[in-house]
Amino acid sequence: MKRKHSIFVFAIVLAFFEEAWAHGFAVHVSTPVSPPAGYELISLFTLLSLVLVNIVLFKTFWIAEWGRSIGISLLGIGIFAVSFYFFGAFCTILNTAPPPGLGLRYPVFWGFGWDTVGIIFSGWNILGILFLLSSIVLLGKLWRKLRTQKVLVILCLNISIYLLGLVPYIATGALTHGWAGSHVRTACDVQLTDLIYALSKYAEKNEHKIPVAESFDKLVPKLVPYIKQTKGRSDNPIHLCPLGCALEKLPKPYVWNEKFIGEAFDVNELPENAIIPIVCPYHSESLLPIIILKNKQ
Repeated sequence: MKRKHSIFVFAIVLAFFEEAWAHGFAVHVSTPVSPPAGYELISLFTLLSLVLVNIVLFKTFWIAEWGRSIGISLLGIGIFAVSFYFFGAFCTILNTAPPPGLGLRYPVFWGFGWDTVGIIFSGWNILGILFLLSSIVLLGKLWRKLRTQKVLVILCLNISIYLLGLVPYIATGALTHGWAGSHVRTACDVQLTDLIYALSKYAEKNEHKIPVAESFDKLVPKLVPYIKQTKGRSDNPIHLCPLGCALEKLPKPYVWNEKFIGEAFDVNELPENAIIPIVCPYHSESLLPIIILKNKQ
């Protein structure tokens, strides 16, 4: 029997590994035990509601003293919260490309909607409900004390409260939160390199002059014929930083340095510490695109 349980747990871990995000984002799912930054009170309210409701349920159905009902409810919800959180946190450290798991108080990834993280959000919270019900059933020994109908009432009420605790996340779009690693910065630099490469090719065809464009949005169409890959990481447009696409629903595009308008541009004559004509609004100015581009030439 123990072997079957071990295989089952291992299968769950493997299932979550299949969702590993190798592009450098550490994604933490929003659950009652792992709220994003700014949602801590909602999580606390959900856990307190679970404790209070179970106290009343145990007192009403189990015909136990108030003290015992309070103790079992506190212990049961405590075991659920601790075991579920640490299982989720443990999953995120098992791989250099961390699979989605659980973490606390990170900024919301507003740019990751249902189409991106819906399955991950649903899967982890289904697992959370299973952790919750297991804690209540095993600790309370409900199968010995109560009839099936009363057990179902307890389980359904616990599920309902858990799901209500998810409503603020779903309503606002705060499905996941987390942080971005070095791979995201590298992806941004590579995209900037591709854009500057396209800019240099445009200049080669137009007397080494940079196009006249009042904004970056007006510059991009002129560079499209020279851009080898118009999609960046995660199929985002190449003119949007991957970090911005994660942090914001409407990410800011790269910034076009207007002082370069109409100026001569030859990448071979640029020093490696040159100011680049296209910069990222989410990362400090980088020298890497110029270095990579000069190595390409």
